[in-house]
Amino acid sequence: LGLLTRGQPLGEPTAVEDAEASLETMLQDLYPSEGLSRAEALAAATRAYEEEMRAGAVRNLLSGKMVRLLLLQVQALKLQSLRAMDTLDRLVDSNKLNPQLFATLPACLLAV
Repeated sequence: LGLLTRGQPLGEPTAVEDAEASLETMLQDLYPSEGLSRAEALAAATRAYEEEMRAGAVRNLLSGKMVRLLLLQVQALKLQSLRAMDTLDRLVDSNKLNPQLFATLPACLLAV
């Protein structure tokens, strides 16, 4: 029965909260006084990234804010992946009973 229990979770318990706080800080630093929601700020950052790409990727990589926008996108992707891993952890935890029941089924059939 020990084989059916799960070991360590995929992510750290506070990783999602840390990533959310970091993304929020990055967005506040990029748009300090505009009062945008997270979704609006991420959309604005994506548009700014597209504009930086159109204006000249190599030039803006060195002198513009393209690196900052790229790091912001990486942080947003990190947050999404941590949320997905957290969801998988909860799904596996909630589904522990099914494999345990299926493991005992052959023994019950032999007893009958």
